[in-house]
Amino acid sequence: MKMIVLVSLFLSLETYANDPLSSMQWGIKNIGQPMFRATGELTRELVVGTPGQDIGLPENFSPSKEKVIVAVIDSGVDIFHPDLKDNIWLNPKCKGMSEEDLVKEDCHGWNFLDGNPDVTDDIGHGTHVAGIIAATENNGIGIKGVASKNVEIMPLKILNSKVNT
Repeated sequence: MKMIVLVSLFLSLETYANDPLSSMQWGIKNIGQPMFRATGELTRELVVGTPGQDIGLPENFSPSKEKVIVAVIDSGVDIFHPDLKDNIWLNPKCKGMSEEDLVKEDCHGWNFLDGNPDVTDDIGHGTHVAGIIAATENNGIGIKGVASKNVEIMPLKILNSKVNT
């Protein structure tokens, strides 16, 4: 398996209709669909997208058959999220470990803030980024990532709710 930090977005767009929020992913395929934009903490306004202002993935693009590890260097990742749990990296040394032992070792990534393997996302941003990349198509939950069949997410936590940027 190859490890990369940045990923090319390599999945055909025609299957995005199976998960309920996929049509709202402007960056992946923008056909001018309306969606809400935050104007404040509790307020939203309806805006219309600009057709074609997206990643420009060719319709005939064929995804890579080889899985790659994508390091999401962010606020951690919810490794148990139903859209992500099947695409979370597992350190090969951890295969066969009990769930109790998995949380004690660097089995899914690393928390550089606290120097431990707890990659829990207390902000949500890292989970959001991981979802855009690797959310699985599961016909009814959330979104589908652009590379859901091609990547494993390795969470590397460098931010939390206490870090000022």
